[in-house]
Amino acid sequence: MEDILSWKKENFMYTKCYCEENIWKLCEKLKGSEILKKSYAVFISNDERRIPLWNHSGREDMDYLSIWDYHVILLVKLNEGSYVVDFDTILGFVLRLEDYNDQVIRDEENLADNFKRKFRVIPAASYLEVFASDRSHMLRKDGNDASYLSPPPPYPPLRSRDSTNNIQEFISMSDSNEYGEVFDLRGFLRFFGKM
Repeated sequence: MEDILSWKKENFMYTKCYCEENIWKLCEKLKGSEILKKSYAVFISNDERRIPLWNHSGREDMDYLSIWDYHVILLVKLNEGSYVVDFDTILGFVLRLEDYNDQVIRDEENLADNFKRKFRVIPAASYLEVFASDRSHMLRKDGNDASYLSPPPPYPPLRSRDSTNNIQEFISMSDSNEYGEVFDLRGFLRFFGKM
């Protein structure tokens, strides 16, 4: 099996501020592989859509703290452990889950409730089939013209067989929708064998 620790960010499609599409394109590149069968797309958000993550390139202070409305990573669950693939951390493209948890997610004990993260975990193969985004969530209004908050990827928007835009259902941390399973931090770590 390919050593995922040798993966390099520059070998994959990346567009700043489009983490959900970066992970989708990564899954697309892994299509048909054994790694894809052991991988999960993970949306991180909460009901307030304000989540802190540390050691991220979009930092807001010198501690490399970023406050995102949501973020998306790939998690690969192997026999020898679980690994996180994150295009936006400054710590490395692929990290052991323990290291990612300690340095990016960090402990929630001292976080206010409105900053505590939830995790929507979707098998990567399913994510490839069902996710869709028309990128309208990235539009801002400039007078009468619409423009993007950040330039979009060079390829057409992602569509599934049944949808042209369902991204909000993935970002939502409601248990009531059909995409994946939602965990708090403890449940997320337990699911991936770290508690």
